[in-house]
Amino acid sequence: KDYFKVISQNTYALAPGAQEHEIVLNNAGGDDRKVAHIIEVDPNNTDIEILPGYYEIDKFDPEDSSTWKTAGVTAVADYYANELDYNVVGAMNTALQYTNNAPYGFMVYNGQVLANNDLAKGAQTYLAVTKKDDGTVEFDLRSISEALHGDEWQAVSANFGWLVNDGKLSSTSVERTSSDASRSMLGIKADGTLVICQVDGRNAPISTGLSNYEMGEMMLALGCVYAVNGDGGGSSSFVTKRSGSDELVMRSVPSDGSERPTINSIIVVSKAGAS
Repeated sequence: KDYFKVISQNTYALAPGAQEHEIVLNNAGGDDRKVAHIIEVDPNNTDIEILPGYYEIDKFDPEDSSTWKTAGVTAVADYYANELDYNVVGAMNTALQYTNNAPYGFMVYNGQVLANNDLAKGAQTYLAVTKKDDGTVEFDLRSISEALHGDEWQAVSANFGWLVNDGKLSSTSVERTSSDASRSMLGIKADGTLVICQVDGRNAPISTGLSNYEMGEMMLALGCVYAVNGDGGGSSSFVTKRSGSDELVMRSVPSDGSERPTINSIIVVSKAGAS
């Protein structure tokens, strides 16, 4: 936990209930710089909403493969903003499908189950959002083997497995030798806050990325008691619209040199209007 030191940290308001952090880390030798982009979402603020990202989700038909779409996170966020009239303040990729363009694992949109882990297999985890009677929400990270409970308002899958479970690292071996890469992760703090975290990679000396072990280490350091791994590498991308701006901007640096189309993402929406 003492390997990396915080070199700089900046915080930006996105909307009531959501804020963005940009954190730069490095090791003692100064040769392992990492740039992290983070959104924290307050489950108790009824003006913020989390949606599953899927291109042209309003036209999706599980019975018609011609409606199964893929696009980069920026295009998905722009579609939600311009075509679906959401005030999108942030977005990050969660899953890349390799065989077809069906949503990966589970996808629930505004209470409607669009995919029930029956169209595209392979996701290991998913985020479920349920509404409480007072209008607040509960974020829940689950293994893909856990079926939908039937009361989910939103749900979206992540490609890979657990990084942190019940406050403990899922990886039991301390290693920094596996390949560093861009990473996209989801976590939940003890107070229910949702943490959306993307780390740039394969771009030394600007940002080297994270190894498998370091992903869990990062999410623990951010206060997460549960965390899962989304798709990384060239898929890893992160956009926000900061308070006072009307433009969604990619804050990450895609390691492919340009955005890679992805199947699913997570969309952060403000219902409070422009700020």
